Amino acid sequence: MSTYKHYLQFPTSNHNQLAFVSEDDLWLSDISSLNCRRLTVDFGSIKSPKFSPCGQYIAFSSDREGSIEAYVIATSGGSAQKITFTGNACIVVGWKDKDTIIISSTHDQAFRQGKLYTVSKSGGSLDEIKVGPANAISYGKDLDSAVIQRHGYGYPNWKRYQGASRYLHDTQKK
Repeated sequence: MSTYKHYLQFPTSNHNQLAFVSEDDLWLSDISSLNCRRLTVDFGSIKSPKFSPCGQYIAFSSDREGSIEAYVIATSGGSAQKITFTGNACIVVGWKDKDTIIISSTHDQAFRQGKLYTVSKSGGSLDEIKVGPANAISYGKDLDSAVIQRHGYGYPNWKRYQGASRYLHDTQKK
């Protein structure tokens, strides 16, 4: 008997529910009953699932149609609805409220620097969150305060950059 190991990625929880990605699909588990079911099948690579505040929906990013776009699926099951149509990477960051999803995207950016946008859970236009280049945001309880992350994924993407900053540094020595 061979042992097949599945790697669980991008875990997110809401009360007694746990959502995660395994085998490039989105799974939902009830922690109290230990029941687990697959929400998506053959959906491409899935990243960054996030529960809605009410726990009835999960927003996630997928490359199902080529570019990475944002989708929403009900935790009760059914088909996922595509909510962004940018042709650029749209990574789900979280939910601002019960009807609004926050994404990070290079949409309309010349230098591929991510900005934060909101989009309705039913889809529509992207509205920029005016905080400048950022990849993540966490709001306070009153939505009046926020903490943003400017560099992505825990490491500075400019590390060992040999472009213009090196040239400027060299010219200052003379």
